[in-house]
Amino acid sequence: MFLRKLLGINNFRKQRFCYARLNPEQRCISVWCFDEPSERTDLIAIDSLDQNKIGKTWNGARWIRPSLQRQSDMDYTVSHDVNLKSA
Repeated sequence: MFLRKLLGINNFRKQRFCYARLNPEQRCISVWCFDEPSERTDLIAIDSLDQNKIGKTWNGARWIRPSLQRQSDMDYTVSHDVNLKSA
């Protein structure tokens, strides 16, 4: 605290590097932040630790939210191509 005041640094924050972890289908399965950049191939850089990205698919340009496809009265699966259909 004393050093910050002496140097005139009031809002010193360490840089964080946030990533979405993608599965082979490019769906986000988790979000992480590190103190250093990562070179992992299953991670894509994101602006913040946004948990709303989990479950969405990265198409190379933007995040796509999956829609639900009804298979039966009790069973729902996630699909990117089909909208919820009523029985």
